[in-house]
Amino acid sequence: MANFEFLQEKFPALANYGTLAEKYCYSDPNSCLIKLAKMRESIVNLMYQYDRVEFPYDNKADKRINKLWQEGYIDNELTAMLHALRKVRNKATHEDYGSIEDCKNYLPVTHSIATWFYGVYGDYDFQPASFEMPKLEYTRIVTEAEKKAIAEKEDVLRDKCNAPKALQGWPSPDGIMDMLKADVEKADKELAEMPFDLLQNPDGLNLRDY
Repeated sequence: MANFEFLQEKFPALANYGTLAEKYCYSDPNSCLIKLAKMRESIVNLMYQYDRVEFPYDNKADKRINKLWQEGYIDNELTAMLHALRKVRNKATHEDYGSIEDCKNYLPVTHSIATWFYGVYGDYDFQPASFEMPKLEYTRIVTEAEKKAIAEKEDVLRDKCNAPKALQGWPSPDGIMDMLKADVEKADKELAEMPFDLLQNPDGLNLRDY
């Protein structure tokens, strides 16, 4: 979306309005129309400022446009385009109106106004590029079922990553049981082989005879 980039260097506020309007064309047509109208209002006000035109006594949007036409600053075609944007702006603002088709109609209209304005007040040698309609970018919404499946998959992967492992150099639980069993068997064998005299010897185990 680069239709309004040519305004960036000298008229960044206008460029921002145009870029946002393109961005909102499909997702928020109401905001798109309002941004286009704000660009129209800014261009009209800048013309009054640069040409030092006194604002009309009844300083309303339609009166400002009409005075520029009456004093020869804009022709019939440009006047009609400015009025069209003014009317759709009123509808978008007061009725919360938004239409993708209107956005697609008024984006190139506003681009034409902006290129005319830049050629007169920005750069006399400006060669405007053709307007290219913004493309609809599809953003698929993830369903709750898909979110749940993704979470379950993450849990499985997390469990695999956190699988219990014996520390290096340390026996596993099964290894400890084997060691204990081996120690018991060894002790029983040593006890069986131990001389009976040692069992009752006071210097040995000193076991009493029951």
